[in-house]
Amino acid sequence: MEVLTCILREKANLPDFQFHWRCSKTKIINLCFADDLMIFCKGDLSSVKHIQSSLEEFEVLSGLSPSPGKSHVFFSGVHHATRENILQLLGFKEGSLPVRYLGVPLLTTKLKHVDCKNLIDRITIKIKNWANRDLTYAGRLQLIKNVLFSMQTYWASLFILHKKVIKEVETILRSFLWSGPDLKKSGAKVSWEHLCSPKQEGGLGLKSLQVWNKSAIAKHIWFLISGGKQSMWCQWVKSYLIKDKSFWEINIPSNSSWVWRKFLIIRSIIQPYIKVAIGNGLSTSLWFDNWHPLGPLAVKYGPRMMYDSG
Repeated sequence: MEVLTCILREKANLPDFQFHWRCSKTKIINLCFADDLMIFCKGDLSSVKHIQSSLEEFEVLSGLSPSPGKSHVFFSGVHHATRENILQLLGFKEGSLPVRYLGVPLLTTKLKHVDCKNLIDRITIKIKNWANRDLTYAGRLQLIKNVLFSMQTYWASLFILHKKVIKEVETILRSFLWSGPDLKKSGAKVSWEHLCSPKQEGGLGLKSLQVWNKSAIAKHIWFLISGGKQSMWCQWVKSYLIKDKSFWEINIPSNSSWVWRKFLIIRSIIQPYIKVAIGNGLSTSLWFDNWHPLGPLAVKYGPRMMYDSG
């Protein structure tokens, strides 16, 4: 795929090729994972022709070609006549979101309960497929910790899950703990919140899904704040969403995506735990970074102090 990437980059230097409007600053034209390939460009015929010629050139070199039955074109804000011309040129079908990619849905709107049905069903099926129905409480507890909880980890690291989804998953885990694979909703001896307390506090050391979800998302913010120079995602976010501002100071845009809005909402929870070592000061925000013993100065003294000091 490195060869295809080089071919696409060469075509992107031609004067009549135009990047997707959200990819021009970072010069993103394609993303590859295993045998999956995504290519981005502006929805005009000349740019798509260069994409098509790149795929044909790659086919000659490698013998690999995209499967028309498994390939789709996704449009946004493209006139109907242009759509038809592009589809005819490529020979692919027109796709529509949401689609599943790497096990999770690709969405243009917020994650809904119905989008997580696959996750809930997988956990339920896993429980009902276990042959041994006579496990002790301790055995079921270990299965919850080591198997069932890990099934939602991937989703929780990508999305802020809907509260209804978290509640439903916790209900399934609670029912399995107390009643086994029958998943009876009655018969709980202790509240789930108490079970999620540390053992030294009388709980069983289970993790609260809501707290875990926020912690898993926090690692992306940490990666964004701590550098991530080699990450395409970090470069894209800094170019289009943060721009020349501090991550801690930007307001929540009215037209922001649902995921980015959630990232910005949980900043107040995460910021106290991220300390900044000043070094030469070039990458430190005087007002917004948490470098001072009093915490971020913008939070301590407010915007009036910033305005008065120029």
